[in-house]
Amino acid sequence: MRDWIRHLFLLLSGAGLIAVVATGEYFFIPQDLLDAGVLLPVDVFIAHWYGNAMIAFCISLLVSLLPFLKFLRRPHALFHLGCVIGLIPLALSHTAVFWFALILLVVSLKKKVSSSHRLAFIFPVLLTLVSFGLVLFNATSSKISAIVAFDVPVRADAVPEGPDIVLISFDTFRADALFSDYPLHEGETAIPLPHFQRLREQGLWATHALSSGGQTVPGHVGMLTGLDSMSHGVRFNEDPVPQGLTWLAERFTDSGWNSAAVISNGLLSPGMGFGEGFALFDINTVPRSDVAYRWATHLQKQTWLGLSLPKALSYFIVSKAILRPTRMAPAAKVQLKKHTLRGRGRVTTNQVFDMMSVLEKDVRPYFLFVNYMDAHQPYGAPDGFRDRIVGHDTAPVGGYAATHSLGMIDLPELRRVQKGLASQDPAAIAAAEYAHRNYAESVLYLDSLLGEILAKVEANGRPTVILLTGDHGEHFGEHGLMLHANSLYHELLAVPFVLWGDGVPARGQIENDVYLRDVAPTLAALAGLPMDGLEGVAVQYGAPNNRSHISADGDFVAVRKDGWLLLGRWVRGAEPEAIGLYHTAIDPAEQDNLLGKVKTPESLHEALIEGLARDKHTASQEETPDWLQERLTQLGYVDDSHDH
Repeated sequence: MRDWIRHLFLLLSGAGLIAVVATGEYFFIPQDLLDAGVLLPVDVFIAHWYGNAMIAFCISLLVSLLPFLKFLRRPHALFHLGCVIGLIPLALSHTAVFWFALILLVVSLKKKVSSSHRLAFIFPVLLTLVSFGLVLFNATSSKISAIVAFDVPVRADAVPEGPDIVLISFDTFRADALFSDYPLHEGETAIPLPHFQRLREQGLWATHALSSGGQTVPGHVGMLTGLDSMSHGVRFNEDPVPQGLTWLAERFTDSGWNSAAVISNGLLSPGMGFGEGFALFDINTVPRSDVAYRWATHLQKQTWLGLSLPKALSYFIVSKAILRPTRMAPAAKVQLKKHTLRGRGRVTTNQVFDMMSVLEKDVRPYFLFVNYMDAHQPYGAPDGFRDRIVGHDTAPVGGYAATHSLGMIDLPELRRVQKGLASQDPAAIAAAEYAHRNYAESVLYLDSLLGEILAKVEANGRPTVILLTGDHGEHFGEHGLMLHANSLYHELLAVPFVLWGDGVPARGQIENDVYLRDVAPTLAALAGLPMDGLEGVAVQYGAPNNRSHISADGDFVAVRKDGWLLLGRWVRGAEPEAIGLYHTAIDPAEQDNLLGKVKTPESLHEALIEGLARDKHTASQEETPDWLQERLTQLGYVDDSHDH
C-alpha cells in the first residue's frame, strides 16, 4: 500500500507540473469561448489537472500490480512518466504549449527525483487543495458577470436621429390573451389588462400576427430577421441557426444605434446564434449550458478528461464543477430564489431597468430586445395575482393535480391532460380549462410589469417606440392538444402585435393580416434603416391584402392564403402530402377538415410549391448537443411530441 501511494504521488507530481504549464493554453483558446465572459485560466488548469490525475491514478495501479512494469518504479522514472501522461493530450491537440512542456520535460530528465523528496508529495497535495478550492469558489462566486459585451464596431459619424426602440417578446403568449380571453364561469367578467389596453388605444395593433412556427427558436429567428420559415430554414429548437443571416440588431448597430438584449429563455442566448449585432447581452438569469458544452467540446482533444470519457460525462463534469457559474450567474440565482419562479418577471424587469440605465448614458438612440418567460409552463402567477381568476375554482386532483413544488401546473400533468382529452375525459377537459385560467393570471402579472416599463420610459423623457409581440402561442384543449411545439393551428401561431410610441404614423387596428416577419421591417422603417433583404413589410404604412403565409415544424407545413389553410407533410425529394384543408374565413377555429370534400384552391397549391422551392431547412444531421437536449427537456420540448 505504501509503495502504491509513493508511486501515485510521484506520477501526480509530474502530471501536475504539466497541468500547471498547460494553463498557458488559455491564451490560445478560441475567441468565442472567451467572449462568453466566464472562462478563466484557473478553469484551464482544473480541466488538465483532473484529467491528468485520473490517468495517473490508473497508471499507478498498473505499475504497482504488474511485475513487468517494475522498471518504472524508480522515483525519477515515475515522475517523468507523469510528465509524459500530461504531454500526450497536448501533443495530440497540437497546442502551442506542448513545445514548452516538452522542453521542460527534456530539461528535467537530467534531474534525479528522490522518493523521499518532500516536494514530490507536497506538490500533488497542494494542487489538489487548490483545485478543490477553485471549484468551491466557482460554485459560490457572485463576482462573475453574465452581461456579455461584444466588440461591435461603432460608427464615428453623426449620431443618428430616431427614437429608442424596445422590442418586447412574451414567450408562449397567445394573441387572444391580450384581450382577456380565457374561459369564464357563469356570472364572471374578464379582468381587464389596463396597460396592454392603453397601448392598443394609443398605438397601432393587429388582432394577431402569425409566427413561422410553434417553437421558440423558429419564431424568434423570423421575428429578428424579417424572414419566413422557408427562407430562414429553422423548424425546430434543435435546428442550428444559419450563419449569414442579417439580424435586426445588426441593422441598428450598422446605422449608429446602440443595441442590447435581456433574455429569460436560454434558447435565445448568443451561444444559440442570437448575439449578432448586439453590443450588450444580459444572460444573467438563464443557464449557460451552451458555454459549458463548447468548453467540453474544446477539451475533447485537449485533455485526458475529454479523451478518456464519453462526451456527455465530460460535459457533466465541466458544467457541474469546472464551469459551474455557466449554469446561471450566482447573483441572479439569489434574485430568482427570492422571487421564485412565480415571480420570474420581477427579476427580468429589474434587468431591463438596469440595462436601460446603462443605455441612457449614451446620447445615441438604442435598440433593446426583451424576452419574458412568465407565460410559459409551469403556469402560476405570484402573490397579488395568484387566485385572482382561479380563486374559487376546484383544482384538479389525481393525475391532473399540480406536481410542481410551488404549486404551479407543470409538464407531467399537462401531458396527462392531453391524453385525457383524447378520450373526452370530463376531468381532463376541466383541467385544461383550469390551466388556461392559471395562464391568464400570468398574463395579468405581465400587464403590471409592462406598466412599470411604460412608467420608466415616460420618466426618462427620451422619445421611445415599443413593439409587443411573442414567439408562439399555446394550446389549452383546442384540437385535443395542450402546450406547444405540436401543431400549426391558429392557437399556436397567433401572437400579439402592438406598436406604440413616438413617430408611429398611424393609429388603430390593422385590418389585413400581419405576420411575425413584419416585426423587423416595421421597426427598421421607423428608424430609417436599410430594408434590403426583408420579406416582411412595415405595417405602419399599410399591410398588403392576400399575402400568403407558410409556417413549418419539422416535416409539417401550413399555408394560409385567401381565407384558406392547407396543412401538409413534406419530405425533401417527395411530393407534398396534404393532410388538412380548412376554410378559415368561415371556420376560424379550424375545426372542419374539408380535404377530399371540396377542391383545394389553386392559390394554396401555388403558394405551397413556391415556398418549398426556396426551403432552406438547415436541420443538423448530427446528434443534438447534450446541453441543448437538457434545456429542451426542461422546457418540455420532446421529439415525440409533434402531434400535428
